[in-house]
Amino acid sequence: MALADIRIIDLTDERGIYGTKLLADLGAQVIRPETADGDPLRQRGPFVQNHGAALSLWHSFFASNRSFVSVDETDLGGTRALQTLAAAADIICLCDNSPTASLIDIDAAKQANPGLIVIELSSFGRTGPWADYLAPDIVAGALGGAAATTGDVDTAPLKNFGELNFMVSGAYAAVAALAALHHQRGSAVGRRRGQTAHLSVHECLVSCLEHVLMFYFYQQTLDRPEGRVLPRRGALH
Repeated sequence: MALADIRIIDLTDERGIYGTKLLADLGAQVIRPETADGDPLRQRGPFVQNHGAALSLWHSFFASNRSFVSVDETDLGGTRALQTLAAAADIICLCDNSPTASLIDIDAAKQANPGLIVIELSSFGRTGPWADYLAPDIVAGALGGAAATTGDVDTAPLKNFGELNFMVSGAYAAVAALAALHHQRGSAVGRRRGQTAHLSVHECLVSCLEHVLMFYFYQQTLDRPEGRVLPRRGALH
């Protein structure tokens, strides 16, 4: 497998979990810590009965190919063990404000492991007027512009199937991790420095609208009768 020798600590929520799934499917050893209360994503439906208990099919898919460890934040030995594990990892993927983001001291892990790669995903970036805001998938799609391309001219914008917007941001997180890993391994042995990438769901979605934005940027060249804003035409985009 392509990433068989790579260890990843997964501290993501629904905004980035698809990215760590992609990396796990490429063979990486992905370890996903959970708080003592459990991963809240296990409570997402749909469910199926499994030995008398409700099993989340959503979690089973997005958290597949992973090892799970339960960490009690009040257990000093457990948190120290997790910190040691993080310092020995190749990549840490996290989402700001995720339930497990505070379990690991990222700066301490970087100091212990100068070659550590950190991929951090937030809703609207680390700076700016929306930096402290969170957005569920449907709001992220609306503010990112993806919803504007859906529906027909005589209907309201439509929600994409499932959580497609967060699958986009997850895919970008996986690409960022692979790009950082490629850059690091292209460096001379002994000089491999860590990489840190900060991504926002908002920017990931906007970058996927390249085909729509071209009508706005190059309206004079295209000279379309609709003007600078491309009308909604269902799936024809």
